[in-house]
Amino acid sequence: MSIEQVHRHLLVHLSVLTGLAVLVLILFESSFWVIPDEWNMTEMTNLNFCLLTLMELLTLGMIPLALRMMKFKAVKSHIRTRREQGLLQVGLLRSYMLCLPMILNLLFYYLFMYAAYVYMAIILFLCVFFIFPTTSRCKRELEDAEQ
Repeated sequence: MSIEQVHRHLLVHLSVLTGLAVLVLILFESSFWVIPDEWNMTEMTNLNFCLLTLMELLTLGMIPLALRMMKFKAVKSHIRTRREQGLLQVGLLRSYMLCLPMILNLLFYYLFMYAAYVYMAIILFLCVFFIFPTTSRCKRELEDAEQ
């Protein structure tokens, strides 16, 4: 597998995940997909509080972990031994670490209508730009793992 193929795979996965988040936004904002009334939990409930706490911890934990992942010795070793395949695995993991909580935050926002979920989703979306896969970044991360 070449570095260009790794770049394409990472770009496609990141595009699909962010596209899925945008699709959730479009479906809910256009009222095409509506939460049934019995599911609508706009008041602060114990479930909302627990999920909000969990998502805050998950969001605050995933951001620094995903952004600093390439500095860890174990990750560098994984990339060094598996080369492009290892870079692809680590890159996919980073994408999922940021995008899955983003999608969950959007879904919880529309379920509970609590603005904190949207703020966390926006922060995660902005963090995606810091791991955006370019060919030069893929090459640089592969070279950094060799050192």
